Amino acid sequence: MRARGPIPRTRRLFRSAAFLLALATPLSLSFLHSQACADEAATPVARAFVFPIGDELDFKKPGPGEADGYHVSDPYLAVRKGRKHHPRRIHYGTDFSCGQGGNLVRAIAAGVVEVSEGNATVKVRKAQRIKLPAIVNGKRTYRWGTRYRSVTRWRTGWGNRIVIRHKLPDGQVVYSLYAHLMTRSTMVRVGDVVAAGQPIAKVGRTGRATAPHLHLEIRTTRIDESTEMSDPDDVDPDKAEESEGSGTEVPHTVDPVAFLVDHVLKFEDLD
Repeated sequence: MRARGPIPRTRRLFRSAAFLLALATPLSLSFLHSQACADEAATPVARAFVFPIGDELDFKKPGPGEADGYHVSDPYLAVRKGRKHHPRRIHYGTDFSCGQGGNLVRAIAAGVVEVSEGNATVKVRKAQRIKLPAIVNGKRTYRWGTRYRSVTRWRTGWGNRIVIRHKLPDGQVVYSLYAHLMTRSTMVRVGDVVAAGQPIAKVGRTGRATAPHLHLEIRTTRIDESTEMSDPDDVDPDKAEESEGSGTEVPHTVDPVAFLVDHVLKFEDLD
């Protein structure tokens, strides 16, 4: 009968690792489940709502230290004329303007920050047709060539933005998006828990905005980096043919003004 020798070191290590993995897997799953339950329990319920700009209870009135109130410069579901490849586009949010930037933007309700971009720019290589000098048959001439240069552009038409997840008292989850925020004005980070009325940024004109204003959206579907349906300002003039179509399909959005009027008047204000 063949005698058994000592188990090689590599095999012993493999068996030890497999044993630890088998032991740790149930514990890890249990820990992750407990952590998820704890995070869910820690998510605040949005019981009080305020307007994100102007006076907390009436955006048409100025907020503390502000000279003017706001007006709706572009309403929800307004149809816009597009470019060649976009004959018709729909505005899925509401634009609030007071004629200037720099005023505070507040969270409309308690929630958790899902997206926070304070400088949402990217560098891309852009091709440019130029005339290059050349010598042909001993004569100086010019021929067309291509030169590449690095340019900075906004990653999306939203510019700098913040997205907050809110859990309503009935268990429904909605997402608020604040766009065109002033560069480097964001005051919250991803994962932060915010309260209703808490300052989160300042009004700006970043992205493809033509004037300072706040673009506010309220959706019942998640808004993250992979969100495709966006504000009509999101159409890149250099890539219009690659963007979405005419925007005839309405995503899961609600009228921000109607939503806030209903909830601001329905729930008690914060002490």
